[in-house]
Amino acid sequence: MKRRYLAIPILIAGLLASVAVLIVPADRVTMLVNLITGLAWPLALLIMALVFWPQLQDIATVIVTRVHGGAAFQLGGFSVGSLPEQAARIPSPGVTGPVSLENIALLHTSFIRPDKTREFDDGRTYYQFEVIVIAPDDVLRRVVSVRYELEKAWPEHLRVRTVADRATRFKLKELANGTSIVTARIDLRGQDQPLLLNRFIDLRPDGPRL
Repeated sequence: MKRRYLAIPILIAGLLASVAVLIVPADRVTMLVNLITGLAWPLALLIMALVFWPQLQDIATVIVTRVHGGAAFQLGGFSVGSLPEQAARIPSPGVTGPVSLENIALLHTSFIRPDKTREFDDGRTYYQFEVIVIAPDDVLRRVVSVRYELEKAWPEHLRVRTVADRATRFKLKELANGTSIVTARIDLRGQDQPLLLNRFIDLRPDGPRL
């Protein structure tokens, strides 16, 4: 039914274009034909988008879901790697070598929390940011815990968090309404000295979910 309705304006546009070619002065016919030809592809793409709009919405939903879930996605020359693929790019010290700053890093994302923005209702936009540890699997298995420290803008009882959940890559979740720096002390099995890392937290409206 929708395609039938779309055919009507297409037919009318075609008739108007034909009439225009017939009634315009001869010295302007070429210019008009060039104009119509130039509009043909954009019009065709618009019609295709309207006809296949439900399918395009489904494709967009699948892409967003995969990226938010940390899965890999590739379209032509554009690609977004999954977390394991990104971690595999970090050099590993091997099973027995000491873990250094070359072998482990912090990764973060952020996204707007409309519910918290409405809840606080103080004229500021609130974001949720998440910080994780990214490293090769053999390095991640040696992490015992991560002690995160937030800036003084947070209440004192919220500034220090210790996370020992390896399944979430030692994820820290917190709300923010401005940029900040998060520091992390990473305690490793078999190493006396912890590693100290930090991460500048910029806030983006719809970052991927980690």
